[in-house]
Amino acid sequence: MDGIDSTTYLLLLVLLILSAFFSASETAFSAANMIRLRTMSEDGNKRAAQAVKVAEQYDKLIATILIGNNLVNIAISSLVTVAVSFYFRNYAVAISTGISTLAVLTFGEILPKSFAKTNAEQLCMTFAGPLRVLMVAFTPLSWLFLRLMKPFRKKEEGDEQPTITEQELMYMLDTIEEEGVLEEQEKELVQSALEFNDTTVEDILTPRVNMVALDVESTPEEVMKVITEEGFSRIPVYSETVDHIIGVVHTRDILQAALMNKNFDLKKLMSEPMYVHRSMKIARLLSEFQREKVHIAVVMDDYGGTLGIVTMEDVLEELVGEIYDERDEVVTEFTEVTPDTYEISGDMPVDDFLDEIHYHPSDIEEDDYDTMNGLALSVLEHIPTEGETFDLGRLSFTVLEMEEQKIKKMRVCLRPEPEEKKA
Repeated sequence: MDGIDSTTYLLLLVLLILSAFFSASETAFSAANMIRLRTMSEDGNKRAAQAVKVAEQYDKLIATILIGNNLVNIAISSLVTVAVSFYFRNYAVAISTGISTLAVLTFGEILPKSFAKTNAEQLCMTFAGPLRVLMVAFTPLSWLFLRLMKPFRKKEEGDEQPTITEQELMYMLDTIEEEGVLEEQEKELVQSALEFNDTTVEDILTPRVNMVALDVESTPEEVMKVITEEGFSRIPVYSETVDHIIGVVHTRDILQAALMNKNFDLKKLMSEPMYVHRSMKIARLLSEFQREKVHIAVVMDDYGGTLGIVTMEDVLEELVGEIYDERDEVVTEFTEVTPDTYEISGDMPVDDFLDEIHYHPSDIEEDDYDTMNGLALSVLEHIPTEGETFDLGRLSFTVLEMEEQKIKKMRVCLRPEPEEKKA
């Protein structure tokens, strides 16, 4: 080769390898699963530990990689220009630019980055050693660039974004389940734990209309009838109205007292009730239950009245799902009768129903209604009768069963989307 010895071509090959090294390093450390690397490090993997240390200096690492990659690519372009000028003097710049661009893009960018994306953790461990040396060698340059970048990266205190949001974590859980790493029940348990801190007492309470409570003036016979029919272990006791709950009585204490004296005094069997506000988070409520060693609390509304009651079981069900004993009647909230036709309980939460049918119309504000019964009553503006129908968006409702003033069961049909909207 006239004027060009093999050393030039060998140097070009080395520079291309270095370009691939820097590009692969950038992608590997950006795409690596740091949790996996930290786990390997904690298990005694020294290469993983070194990779973690390098990754923890991410800004300096990226500055080093970019400096190295740019120096190498400039050197490649210069050498190619020198080599090409021996053969095509008049078009050396244009030809060398095309050759160097194609070579760097193919062998210095696309191929190494594609490989690094699928082998991120392994390459991080392989490249961590050389990168640490380069980070030290390029310290003056990287320090200068980081100082220049600082004004553009400065954020107001408190503006730092979390590494991962709760919504992103939920999406990751769905992906992990699809890949078969987690069973559906395991995923639901993790999701429940994540949502636990956001759930309020009002979201899980037994409403006032469904409460079972004893009048403090009840006769022993009336008390025994209630505990026999209802089967609850703890029952609130009120004076005059349910808005004035004065205590909580344990069924066990009533039965023990009845064995000793059939004319027992209910007041002497009561314990002080625990009061909580409807806005309290259930995570805090659980702590209060544990601290006070109680299993039931009276939920107050904004005016000091009784909104309902909440129990330890209600809180735990938010984590593990419904807990049934041998006396509980299992109520199915949602049944798919045919595709797009469902039978639902009036007590089913609105957001749960819409999630089940994968339909969230703009004319239904999920936060405005707790249950499907509340949604129906709001739309109808009167107490419906069995068989009554109404429409809301693409949803068609039929009241199937009433229980006093509330809807116990309804049928819902999801109509097809209009053709003009599909288009």
